[in-house]
Amino acid sequence: MLENASTAFRSSGDATGLVASLSELRDRLLTWEGRSPAPEPIVEAARGVLRALDVEEPEEGWDRWEGPTEEQTAPPARQMPRILRAGPMTIEAWLAFDGPGELCEGVLVEEKTSTALEDAVAAWFLTVLRAWALPRGGVVCGRGHKLAVSTVSGRKPDVCVYMPNDPSAETGAPSTPTLVLEVVSANPADQRRARLTTSREYGALGVRWYWLVDALNRTLEVLELGSGGRYIVFLAAIDGTMSQVGPEGLAIDLDALWAAVAPMGL
Repeated sequence: MLENASTAFRSSGDATGLVASLSELRDRLLTWEGRSPAPEPIVEAARGVLRALDVEEPEEGWDRWEGPTEEQTAPPARQMPRILRAGPMTIEAWLAFDGPGELCEGVLVEEKTSTALEDAVAAWFLTVLRAWALPRGGVVCGRGHKLAVSTVSGRKPDVCVYMPNDPSAETGAPSTPTLVLEVVSANPADQRRARLTTSREYGALGVRWYWLVDALNRTLEVLELGSGGRYIVFLAAIDGTMSQVGPEGLAIDLDALWAAVAPMGL
């Protein structure tokens, strides 16, 4: 490689001494057996190449330099959840399973991660939705509740609201929630889960209302099931009182929400 570099610089008419420095380093390396540390003549020849390239010596000197001081770029975050079990799992086995994880196409995968702020937002909605649903004969479930979205997949939404005699469930199944709420995590894998994967699954199941709450950006998106099992945006808001957020008689005071979770760092 050094021979090729010397030839290239020589042919380009280099007159900075780089060719001579490269040639010297090449000659020194030919006699070196490769043990560490490198002998001083080789080290000095290598520094000669750097000088010829106008590479400045660091303030602490080459002997004390330990490499770049900038923080290394963090590896890209996973775009898919981590698999928790190699073998396949049935929906019946997952429903009876006492451990962590969701079921995705017959594979047990990790659940979404959450911050203290996101936990607080989920707890606030759980309280508010229960206060609305219980007098109307509804049932509201929080985290840990298992929702079978198909014969091979199961999810654990942040909040599930079941209402009696709800005509919105296209499947007619009594286990179909009227409303599912997810607090969206900043994690890319969780973003993909909430906005792509579970959106399709809840739509296919017949869940009429799908709410997405972004705690960090203070937004509430209310999605309504449209034709073909696809959701359309019914409304999106960042503050104020939302009196038409889906089910009849349900109102959400976003100002009260953000004030309630402010101690968590919002």
